[in-house]
Amino acid sequence: MVWDVFPFIVMFKHDIIHTLIEDQIWSFPLVRLILSLTNNVKLNRGVKSMQSLRESLAWLKRGHSLGIAPEGERTSVTETREATRGIVWLAVKAKVPLVPVGFWISEEDLYTKEVRYHFKDNNYTVESYLPRFRARYFLLVGEEIRLDQYYGKRLSAMERQEIADKVLAAIYQLKEDVKRTCE
Repeated sequence: MVWDVFPFIVMFKHDIIHTLIEDQIWSFPLVRLILSLTNNVKLNRGVKSMQSLRESLAWLKRGHSLGIAPEGERTSVTETREATRGIVWLAVKAKVPLVPVGFWISEEDLYTKEVRYHFKDNNYTVESYLPRFRARYFLLVGEEIRLDQYYGKRLSAMERQEIADKVLAAIYQLKEDVKRTCE
């Protein structure tokens, strides 16, 4: 599940923050209701993915913020992945900076639970990390990464990957920094 997104949505009262969240997460009725009421974007895969990008771009061009996991999917607390290039494409196209945010929650405040759900005519069972009641979340916001020099230019896949990797490295560093501070 994506429980870490909920504090992120409500934490910055002065700004409207939308998040881009995988389409299967929307199959949970209560989660779908909350995400819909807070104007989040469903990350469709495959043919419909351009619809998700257009909606995200529209929010950014209206001056709203968009929270995106640069890994492109959920990861466990200790897992790391390679960044996806979509965050760079969106930032350059919308002419907005990227702002890395590091989340951390103590492993003592998490428990795993088998979660079953139905998505696209299939039943799934996954191990999900869930926060304990009144778990404390911590986050650290990093320095914005400006991409002005790329506006109006067509970046190669390799250039977008290099930038995305820098953003993800900054996020992982912030996560370690906030963890060290809170322990």
